[in-house]
Amino acid sequence: MLVKASHSVLTSLLAAGIGVSTPVLPNQIQTPASISNSLSSSPVGVIQPLRDRLEQLWQDQQVSFILAGLIGSSYLWVLWSKPIWLLKIPSTDISMPWTTWTVPLGLVRALKYRNRVLDAWVKRHWPVAYMHL
Repeated sequence: MLVKASHSVLTSLLAAGIGVSTPVLPNQIQTPASISNSLSSSPVGVIQPLRDRLEQLWQDQQVSFILAGLIGSSYLWVLWSKPIWLLKIPSTDISMPWTTWTVPLGLVRALKYRNRVLDAWVKRHWPVAYMHL
């Protein structure tokens, strides 16, 4: 019984990392300077804060972000002021100029057939349909 209890205590101590440890050789001891040197030699993206990574992303992709913002704001302006214009967008995959990118058909449908656009179409064509009733 005593052996069984001591065995369970020993295994719980080993599982917790207490008791038996491997010897540390003098050349394996790390000083704070060696730790900071090893951190600075690690990949930059691993230890840089999120803000630094976002700044780097902004510097690398600044033109793309500005174009995406302009396209998004122009879409919102057209949706708000002239929603019927959005029906003139082709319903096939749209290729972006000067790139090899294409905008998929599903995204075009989502942008094109909003309630505001369809309401504008009905409002525009309602008099003609009403005359034929």
